[in-house]
Amino acid sequence: MDLKEDIHRFREEYTDEQIDEAIHLLRTSAHNNVMSSATIERTDIERLSGFTEERHAVTKTGKHQIQDSHLNPAYSLEEVAARQRAIRELEAEPGTRKDVEGFLQEYARMERALGRLDDILGPFSHTTVWEAADTTRKRKKVVKDLSDTAQEFVRNTKGRLESDYLRERIEGLHSFKGSSFDRVARSWRIYTSWRQGNRHAEVYFLPPSEVPFKYRGVGLSSSPVDLVESLLAVATGGVAYLSLPNFPQTAFIMLGSMGLTGFSIMGLIPRAWLARDFMDYQHSNSDFKQLDKTVGQLDEVMAYLKYGESLEVKCLPALKDEPRHRLKIVEGYNPILLAEGGCVTPIDIEIGNGRMTFITAPNSAGKTRSCQTVTQIAVQGQCGSYVPARECDLVIADHIFYQAPNFAAEGKHGRCGTEGAETRNIFWQATPRTLAVLDELVEGTTHKDKIRVSKDILWGFQVKGTDVVVITHNYELAEEFKGPKQLLQVEYLDGIGSTRKLIEGVCKDSRVDEVLADICFTKGHILATLVKQGYLKLGSIPSS
Repeated sequence: MDLKEDIHRFREEYTDEQIDEAIHLLRTSAHNNVMSSATIERTDIERLSGFTEERHAVTKTGKHQIQDSHLNPAYSLEEVAARQRAIRELEAEPGTRKDVEGFLQEYARMERALGRLDDILGPFSHTTVWEAADTTRKRKKVVKDLSDTAQEFVRNTKGRLESDYLRERIEGLHSFKGSSFDRVARSWRIYTSWRQGNRHAEVYFLPPSEVPFKYRGVGLSSSPVDLVESLLAVATGGVAYLSLPNFPQTAFIMLGSMGLTGFSIMGLIPRAWLARDFMDYQHSNSDFKQLDKTVGQLDEVMAYLKYGESLEVKCLPALKDEPRHRLKIVEGYNPILLAEGGCVTPIDIEIGNGRMTFITAPNSAGKTRSCQTVTQIAVQGQCGSYVPARECDLVIADHIFYQAPNFAAEGKHGRCGTEGAETRNIFWQATPRTLAVLDELVEGTTHKDKIRVSKDILWGFQVKGTDVVVITHNYELAEEFKGPKQLLQVEYLDGIGSTRKLIEGVCKDSRVDEVLADICFTKGHILATLVKQGYLKLGSIPSS
């Protein structure tokens, strides 16, 4: 049946209202992420990112950045290319690399220091006045040191950076000096804020513990300027909050801002609350968040470089600007098996460019693992990282999908409907730039219907030009499908078993008897069980 006949049949079977409803569902169910949560789980992407994080990232923010990039790979060619250029520059310029690594080590030390201060504060009720004051002082010192270290790092690399990715991020560190958070850290005052309903005020306070000792008996700030600022703080807080139910507590806080330091006052000022508010200010401040993100991105590209250095066979994918998704892998290794130190057989495969790929093989021969290798390398490539392959050509995918059998049937249509709905959602969102791996289609029905409906689904993907890889035991589907395709099978040798290599052809032998023999569930094992349990006698065993 040709394309025109199929479209005519479709128009006869579905009304305009049904088509409009389908389009509405498509628009409301589509997402902007490259991968769905089901794809992430089935391809072990979280475990893949974990190896890079733990072994090669230095900072906590760098580990978060690597994980985020793996779970949400870039779909912009320019962004991926920029990361690759940054990695190549770090690789080619030992001096720049040394400066970046030194800064990341120093930032990691400060991360640990701030983390310890967070732990000290703990629950509000368990923090003493003196602990709170001390953590505030130490936190401000760490932030000041961090700002100074960033400035020195920017000066050391100025004029030496070639890639836009590194230059924009390192020069961006300069803006932290003089930011609102940096100014708070360099003053005697600490920041706090009050909220009640829609009212919100932000005030700087001068903790009595930070007033020089010689002024403590006076009960005023250490200079006329500080005194004026403290009085303004009192005025601001008083005008906004004199009507608060907890006025006595507010009054003591305002007295504390003026620098009154009598022992009785020290016991009444909720210093732990002020210290925790300053900690929260650090975590919520936009300047500090931007600094943290920038450092994470620097640590990310450095980690990808270190990951590449840990591989014997590696390359940065050659990025191609083409209208359809395409992925070519030469001597590609499964990244997770490689990280675990196992024996890994490389694969050679080229998929996409409007061609359907069918992969067949006996049970447990390595079909699924081969396709996981493909998707994992594709994700690594779109992160901008090195990949474990001799060669790799990559057209950036707008979506990566991996569908697998779902035995947890939901809804009124059972397993067939549950899996069919997932395939439908993939089809709705697929484009010519999409990579979709489909591990069996239309389960939970008769073999005849499975083949018929599977061909209809794959025809739809073919019309869209989507890059589809089909994993199947049903060689009939692979042979009967009409249209551009390549037929691959996992090599299986008698006396050796699966070699895990992909070769041309279709596998027509599932080797199910070998699998059943390994798990002791052949017909002979069944008969032996029946005899042993008394359901059959030896003389009554059927001959066939």
